[in-house]
Amino acid sequence: MNETTKKPRRLRIILWASSASLTVGVVLVLVLAVWLPYSKRQAVVDEIESYSARVGTDNSAPEYFRGLFGADKVRGFEQVTSVTFMQGHGDDRALPRIGQLAQLDLLDLRGTGVTDLGLSRLRGLTKLRSLVLAETAVTDDGVAQLAKIVSLESLDLTSVPVTDESFKSLAALPRLRQLVLSGTHVSQEGLAAFRATHPDITIVVDPVTEQGWGRLRNQMEADEEGRIVGLSFNGRRSERLTDADVEHMLRLTDLKDLYVHHCAIEERLLRAMAQLPALERLSLIDVPITGSELRALGDLQALKSINILGVSVGDAGFEALTRISALEDLGLSGAKGISDGAMMHLSRLPHLKRFSPPLTLSDEGMQHLAPLTELEFLDLDTRRITDTGLVHLKDMARLQTLDLSHTKVTDKGLKHLEHLRELTYLRFYSTRATAEGVETLKRELPNLKVGTK
Repeated sequence: MNETTKKPRRLRIILWASSASLTVGVVLVLVLAVWLPYSKRQAVVDEIESYSARVGTDNSAPEYFRGLFGADKVRGFEQVTSVTFMQGHGDDRALPRIGQLAQLDLLDLRGTGVTDLGLSRLRGLTKLRSLVLAETAVTDDGVAQLAKIVSLESLDLTSVPVTDESFKSLAALPRLRQLVLSGTHVSQEGLAAFRATHPDITIVVDPVTEQGWGRLRNQMEADEEGRIVGLSFNGRRSERLTDADVEHMLRLTDLKDLYVHHCAIEERLLRAMAQLPALERLSLIDVPITGSELRALGDLQALKSINILGVSVGDAGFEALTRISALEDLGLSGAKGISDGAMMHLSRLPHLKRFSPPLTLSDEGMQHLAPLTELEFLDLDTRRITDTGLVHLKDMARLQTLDLSHTKVTDKGLKHLEHLRELTYLRFYSTRATAEGVETLKRELPNLKVGTK
């Protein structure tokens, strides 16, 4: 081979090497600029959703990405703008991930287990405009952490134990325009002083507190027309509701939501509830009543939702509750004394969409859940459910959310879920199933998301 032929060959080699280097460089740039950020964002979204949270994005990804990666995974290319936790799910452990969402606009932590310590993780959310901390254990110290989120425009502190001390921190939020303080420990004097110095902030407080009903230790909510539609009795077990309390309650003819927490009540109050024509939702938490007294609730035929926690319901009380045929939501995970046999009365509730059975439910009682074909949400977080019990879910074609945490379900039991085509969320913590079994189920239900916390 002469020198003349060697030169083109060397040139081709040089060009090939340059082309290969360029290709590698482009690939590296794509990995660093696209794939790594995508993977990081997708991991954040997946972990947040494992805490039973809903994640919203800005839908900025190109439409062809949805066809290429699937609608479920394309969110890794989009910015997360909202996160909403289910009540009772989520705590401080989720907040470090939340703090990484630089474009977050709305965060709803209502009813979660977040504390003052966890809120320190949110300081970097410079785009956050709306924050809901209602019904959490956050105190004045936690509100002080929020003073650094200067983008906040709306803050909901409903039923949060904050005092006048928090007004100092709230004054540091230059864009704050809406503040909800219903059910807090702020004083009328402190509220008046803050209003005087911040007239541009709309402040929502207990509507009837300023009418002289503050002694009820309540939280009342009004609709846009000023009608009282929500009432909470929050007290101590040693504190008994009086005849005057009942009389005030009966005057609230538009009342839809009633919450009685940690108060000693008598059967006469329960009977009085039956005279509230618009009542739709009732919550009884840690109140010293018996199942026989609960029979008075059987007359509440307009009631759609009941949540009972820390109450000895018993079979008699459960039977009475199932006489409310309009019920769509029945929460009994914290109720006591209900046997598997009492579950037979569930057939009276054809419209039930959400059900959290007592923790004592076993496979034997599961057979009585079979008629609940309208169920969309089922919480089976109980240690007495096995693969056998899941057989009775086969006709629940509308079921969307299922919690099997702490059950004894194995991969064999997951097979019973494969035909539930509407199932989109499965909470699956501390069971006997394997990762392989879960992956097999996800292949049958491609839209299924699995939470493990």
